[in-house]
Amino acid sequence: MKRKKLLVSIVLCLVLTTFSGGSVLNNLLSCLKQTVNGHPHIITRPNGGFFAIWYEVERIYPIPDMFVYEYRAFYQVLDEKGKTLIPKTELEFWKDDHYGVPAFDENSILFIDRNEVLIVARKMVHAFSNPPGYRLEKVLLDLTDDTVVRDSIKISFQRCSIVRDNAGNVYAAEVGYAWLHYAEIIQVKPHFGSVMKVIARYPREKFMKHYLDSEDNVITMTSQNDFLVAGRVHSINGEPVHNEPKGWSGLPNRVACFLVDTAGKEKIDSYEIDLAQAAFRRIPGVHMGIAGSGSSHEGFDFTGLPNGDIVLSVMGLTEDNAFCMYQVLFDSCGRLKKPEALEEVVPKQIPDDFSLPIMKIKRIITYHEYDPKTRKMPIDHGYVLFGFDKDGNYYEERMRWKEGDR
Repeated sequence: MKRKKLLVSIVLCLVLTTFSGGSVLNNLLSCLKQTVNGHPHIITRPNGGFFAIWYEVERIYPIPDMFVYEYRAFYQVLDEKGKTLIPKTELEFWKDDHYGVPAFDENSILFIDRNEVLIVARKMVHAFSNPPGYRLEKVLLDLTDDTVVRDSIKISFQRCSIVRDNAGNVYAAEVGYAWLHYAEIIQVKPHFGSVMKVIARYPREKFMKHYLDSEDNVITMTSQNDFLVAGRVHSINGEPVHNEPKGWSGLPNRVACFLVDTAGKEKIDSYEIDLAQAAFRRIPGVHMGIAGSGSSHEGFDFTGLPNGDIVLSVMGLTEDNAFCMYQVLFDSCGRLKKPEALEEVVPKQIPDDFSLPIMKIKRIITYHEYDPKTRKMPIDHGYVLFGFDKDGNYYEERMRWKEGDR
């Protein structure tokens, strides 16, 4: 794979980084806007810097009055000040004009070390089957020399999170759709393994309360190499979601958690928590995920702290139905730690020297109300750069990514 260097963009990035000043996130996004035609996923690199990956869509006209879409995937690498280290580079093997490039997000990308990044993506292969057919595609990219190792497996994963155990093995896991409260787990490194399906067995009245959606959950691995899963509860009494109260299915602050090992054995029986009661910290505003009309999706994150504890950050609502982010604490083994009180805080400012031990970046998409005059629904795209210090204090910086502003 040969890199296609965009020299003009590199110069612009250097100028913006040198003269724009401002924040780390401002410099990063200013640089990316010169090359990105889309909305990138941005991953922090070990020991500093960023890896951005995205796809671009173009309409092509093979014959008169007909067109198809061509999908192309790219990546770019920047340092901690937003300066380009590796220019915009196409992943040419993911060019596609049928079902689009494989789907990936921040949860399905993992750095093995500073220069080797693992991407596990979902590729549609049969669009008209019921359900549609998918396969997992694994890409191991070496940023030092563009070396790519690829593999794939025919499997129906919809949306997966990848995590690594203490021995360096990497697993992909997902939470199921519909009435099934389960997790599917597959080893992806050093090689694809067999799929293990974990189904939690409960009395019907308890089982049916855990109506989880594969887009509203997050998965991490504990110090004991167990999978800790947290997902939004979408049904209050076993009824389908569309029969529930309006506004986030009536349960914006209900989360179900369970713990299984890599063999699929349940370690902790599933339980529900109320975010307002289980959280130790609440932060006002929209912080991550997709938000609008009083609801949110994909607003979850697990972060391991320097002391071994695990923080679950999840979008919810206050008593006044305002968006906020709750943070819930688990110990290193994945057991819930009940707080003494709920503290509402304003995030601390990201240090100029980028010196926090834990740093991440997530996308924010906010849908506004439909404007009948313009016949448009405004959509804000943005990013939040956040982190924790050694004492677990929370730091944050947010900026908009203006659609069409390159």
